[in-house]
Amino acid sequence: MKKELRIIVLAMFSVMALQASAKFYPAYKNAPKMHIGARAGVTFSYMDYGNAEVLAAPYGGFAIDFKVAKFPLYIETGAYYMDKGCRYEGVWNSNYEFTDHNHSILTPAVASYHFYIGKNMTLQPFTGFYTAYGFDYEKLDFGLREGVAFTYNNFYTNMGINAGLVEQDGDQEHVSLFLTVGVNF
Repeated sequence: MKKELRIIVLAMFSVMALQASAKFYPAYKNAPKMHIGARAGVTFSYMDYGNAEVLAAPYGGFAIDFKVAKFPLYIETGAYYMDKGCRYEGVWNSNYEFTDHNHSILTPAVASYHFYIGKNMTLQPFTGFYTAYGFDYEKLDFGLREGVAFTYNNFYTNMGINAGLVEQDGDQEHVSLFLTVGVNF
Protein backbone atom coordinates (compact mmCIF):
# COMPACT_ATOMS: atom_id res chain seq x y z
CA MET A 1 0.00 0.00 0.00
CA LYS A 2 2.81 2.42 0.86
CA LYS A 3 4.58 1.75 -2.45
CA GLU A 4 1.37 2.33 -4.43
CA LEU A 5 0.71 5.54 -2.48
CA ARG A 6 4.19 6.86 -3.31
CA ILE A 7 3.67 6.07 -7.00
CA ILE A 8 0.28 7.83 -7.05
CA VAL A 9 1.64 10.93 -5.30
CA LEU A 10 4.72 11.08 -7.54
CA ALA A 11 2.59 10.70 -10.68
CA MET A 12 0.15 13.37 -9.52
CA PHE A 13 2.88 15.92 -8.80
CA SER A 14 4.67 15.10 -12.08
CA VAL A 15 1.52 15.79 -14.07
CA MET A 16 0.93 18.98 -12.07
CA ALA A 17 4.41 20.24 -12.91
CA LEU A 18 3.95 19.32 -16.56
CA GLN A 19 0.65 21.17 -16.79
CA ALA A 20 1.97 24.23 -14.97
CA SER A 21 5.05 24.49 -17.19
CA ALA A 22 3.35 23.70 -20.50
CA LYS A 23 0.24 25.77 -19.70
CA PHE A 24 -2.05 23.29 -21.45
CA TYR A 25 -5.15 25.28 -20.60
CA PRO A 26 -4.71 28.90 -19.42
CA ALA A 27 -7.96 28.98 -17.38
CA TYR A 28 -6.05 28.01 -14.25
CA LYS A 29 -4.75 31.60 -14.06
CA ASN A 30 -8.29 32.67 -13.11
CA ALA A 31 -8.91 29.75 -10.73
CA PRO A 32 -10.96 30.71 -7.66
CA LYS A 33 -9.04 31.16 -4.42
CA MET A 34 -11.58 29.11 -2.44
CA HIS A 35 -14.56 26.76 -2.87
CA ILE A 36 -17.23 25.94 -0.29
CA GLY A 37 -19.57 23.07 -1.01
CA ALA A 38 -22.21 20.68 0.27
CA ARG A 39 -21.86 16.95 -0.40
CA ALA A 40 -24.12 13.90 -0.08
CA GLY A 41 -23.66 10.32 -1.14
CA VAL A 42 -23.06 6.78 -0.01
CA THR A 43 -20.21 4.83 1.57
CA PHE A 44 -19.44 1.16 1.29
CA SER A 45 -17.78 0.35 4.59
CA TYR A 46 -15.83 -2.80 5.41
CA MET A 47 -13.55 -4.43 7.99
CA ASP A 48 -11.75 -7.69 7.20
CA TYR A 49 -13.03 -9.55 10.23
CA GLY A 50 -14.59 -13.02 10.26
CA ASN A 51 -17.63 -13.11 8.02
CA ALA A 52 -17.96 -9.34 7.74
CA GLU A 53 -19.70 -7.95 4.68
CA VAL A 54 -19.89 -4.50 3.16
CA LEU A 55 -22.29 -2.03 4.76
CA ALA A 56 -23.80 0.61 2.46
CA ALA A 57 -24.73 3.76 4.38
CA PRO A 58 -25.49 7.44 3.72
CA TYR A 59 -22.63 9.92 3.74
CA GLY A 60 -22.71 13.71 3.72
CA GLY A 61 -21.34 16.99 4.93
CA PHE A 62 -19.57 20.10 3.74
CA ALA A 63 -16.15 20.88 2.26
CA ILE A 64 -13.93 23.91 1.88
CA ASP A 65 -10.72 24.24 -0.09
CA PHE A 66 -8.11 26.96 -0.44
CA LYS A 67 -5.76 27.65 -3.33
CA VAL A 68 -2.18 27.54 -1.98
CA ALA A 69 -0.06 28.27 -5.07
CA LYS A 70 -0.02 30.29 -8.30
CA PHE A 71 -1.20 27.18 -10.14
CA PRO A 72 -4.46 25.40 -9.08
CA LEU A 73 -3.15 23.41 -6.11
CA TYR A 74 -5.67 23.32 -3.26
CA ILE A 75 -5.79 22.09 0.33
CA GLU A 76 -9.23 20.75 1.27
CA THR A 77 -10.91 19.97 4.57
CA GLY A 78 -14.47 19.71 5.85
CA ALA A 79 -16.70 17.64 8.09
CA TYR A 80 -18.74 14.59 7.09
CA TYR A 81 -21.12 12.14 8.75
CA MET A 82 -20.20 8.52 8.03
CA ASP A 83 -21.24 5.12 9.37
CA LYS A 84 -17.98 3.19 9.72
CA GLY A 85 -19.68 -0.08 10.59
CA CYS A 86 -20.08 -3.36 8.76
CA ARG A 87 -22.52 -6.25 8.47
CA TYR A 88 -21.87 -9.75 9.82
CA GLU A 89 -23.54 -12.98 8.72
CA GLY A 90 -23.08 -16.44 10.15
CA VAL A 91 -20.52 -15.39 12.76
CA TRP A 92 -21.54 -17.98 15.39
CA ASN A 93 -24.00 -20.01 13.36
CA SER A 94 -25.43 -19.90 9.87
CA ASN A 95 -28.68 -18.15 10.92
CA TYR A 96 -27.08 -15.32 12.88
CA GLU A 97 -26.62 -11.90 11.30
CA PHE A 98 -26.33 -8.35 12.59
CA THR A 99 -25.17 -4.89 11.58
CA ASP A 100 -22.48 -3.21 13.64
CA HIS A 101 -22.76 0.59 13.40
CA ASN A 102 -20.11 3.16 14.27
CA HIS A 103 -21.63 6.58 13.51
CA SER A 104 -18.68 8.91 12.96
CA ILE A 105 -17.61 12.44 12.09
CA LEU A 106 -14.81 12.38 9.51
CA THR A 107 -12.50 15.33 8.77
CA PRO A 108 -10.22 15.07 5.71
CA ALA A 109 -7.02 16.97 5.02
CA VAL A 110 -6.12 16.46 1.36
CA ALA A 111 -4.19 18.17 -1.41
CA SER A 112 -5.87 18.36 -4.81
CA TYR A 113 -4.83 19.67 -8.17
CA HIS A 114 -7.53 21.08 -10.45
CA PHE A 115 -6.88 20.10 -14.06
CA TYR A 116 -8.89 22.36 -16.36
CA ILE A 117 -10.23 20.08 -19.09
CA GLY A 118 -12.65 22.66 -20.47
CA LYS A 119 -13.81 26.18 -19.79
CA ASN A 120 -16.02 25.20 -16.83
CA MET A 121 -14.81 21.64 -16.13
CA THR A 122 -12.08 20.32 -13.86
CA LEU A 123 -10.71 16.93 -12.96
CA GLN A 124 -9.34 16.93 -9.40
CA PRO A 125 -7.22 14.03 -8.13
CA PHE A 126 -6.68 14.26 -4.39
CA THR A 127 -4.51 12.58 -1.79
CA GLY A 128 -4.06 13.04 1.92
CA PHE A 129 -5.28 11.91 5.29
CA TYR A 130 -8.42 11.80 7.39
CA THR A 131 -9.30 11.63 11.06
CA ALA A 132 -12.61 10.25 12.27
CA TYR A 133 -14.26 9.96 15.64
CA GLY A 134 -16.73 7.11 16.08
CA PHE A 135 -19.45 7.88 18.61
CA ASP A 136 -20.65 4.28 19.07
CA TYR A 137 -17.23 2.98 20.11
CA GLU A 138 -15.73 6.31 21.18
CA LYS A 139 -12.66 5.60 19.08
CA LEU A 140 -10.45 7.83 17.00
CA ASP A 141 -9.44 6.61 13.54
CA PHE A 142 -6.75 7.97 11.25
CA GLY A 143 -5.95 6.94 7.69
CA LEU A 144 -5.16 7.65 4.08
CA ARG A 145 -7.69 9.24 1.69
CA GLU A 146 -7.35 8.99 -2.11
CA GLY A 147 -9.70 9.77 -4.94
CA VAL A 148 -10.72 11.93 -7.84
CA ALA A 149 -13.40 14.60 -8.28
CA PHE A 150 -15.04 16.14 -11.32
CA THR A 151 -16.71 19.56 -11.53
CA TYR A 152 -18.86 21.18 -14.16
CA ASN A 153 -19.80 24.77 -13.29
CA ASN A 154 -21.04 24.43 -9.67
CA PHE A 155 -21.87 20.70 -9.91
CA TYR A 156 -19.40 18.46 -8.03
CA THR A 157 -18.98 14.69 -7.86
CA ASN A 158 -16.23 12.48 -6.51
CA MET A 159 -15.25 8.95 -5.62
CA GLY A 160 -12.46 7.64 -3.47
CA ILE A 161 -11.28 5.40 -0.70
CA ASN A 162 -10.49 5.82 2.98
CA ALA A 163 -7.95 3.29 4.24
CA GLY A 164 -7.63 3.23 8.02
CA LEU A 165 -4.25 2.97 9.71
CA VAL A 166 -5.55 2.42 13.27
CA GLU A 167 -6.61 -1.05 14.41
CA GLN A 168 -10.33 -1.03 15.20
CA ASP A 169 -11.40 -4.54 16.21
CA GLY A 170 -8.54 -6.84 17.04
CA ASP A 171 -6.00 -6.27 14.29
CA GLN A 172 -8.37 -5.02 11.56
CA GLU A 173 -8.32 -1.59 9.92
CA HIS A 174 -11.42 0.08 8.51
CA VAL A 175 -11.72 0.58 4.73
CA SER A 176 -14.48 2.44 2.90
CA LEU A 177 -15.29 3.47 -0.63
CA PHE A 178 -17.25 6.73 -0.99
CA LEU A 179 -19.26 8.27 -3.82
CA THR A 180 -20.68 11.78 -3.52
CA VAL A 181 -22.44 14.47 -5.49
CA GLY A 182 -22.80 18.07 -4.46
CA VAL A 183 -22.67 21.71 -5.27
CA ASN A 184 -20.01 24.39 -4.82
CA PHE A 185 -21.26 27.83 -3.77
